[in-house]
Amino acid sequence: MNATTLHTIVGYLDDVPTSGDVDGTIRFQLLTGSTPGDEEDTILECSSSHPAHVDALRDEINPGDRLRVSGLVAQPNPGHSLSQLDVRTIEVLSTVSRHDLVLRRHGDYFYVYDATSEKMPVFTQDGRWVGAAKEETIRSVIAAFEARGTTPEQP
Repeated sequence: MNATTLHTIVGYLDDVPTSGDVDGTIRFQLLTGSTPGDEEDTILECSSSHPAHVDALRDEINPGDRLRVSGLVAQPNPGHSLSQLDVRTIEVLSTVSRHDLVLRRHGDYFYVYDATSEKMPVFTQDGRWVGAAKEETIRSVIAAFEARGTTPEQP
């Protein structure tokens, strides 16, 4: 494939994205089968340095969400077996059902989304209690936690 040609690929976010090799970048894998778990899945390594992509992949897009990504394909780096896609655009086509409990990620924090509950428990990635919040106030609960630098008692 020509590295100067923009390619558009539809697939599913395979796992929780990770920080890239360079500050301000993010890496993720896209499964290009027709459904998650398809026997003919192809995994494509993707990365982006676009700030909106980094934020969306850390805070909003979840494993299993169906995406349309466009970018430049490059041959695998030495020691890697997968082709790389330098992502230029990301469009969410569909999201994972939220009818059950879902563990959602918000940067380095996690919360348990429950469609039947008004407030959700928020934890650090290492399991420390942050607080309980409505979905629209999670950012402020995390900011307050970071400002005080201490962990309140779990309710």
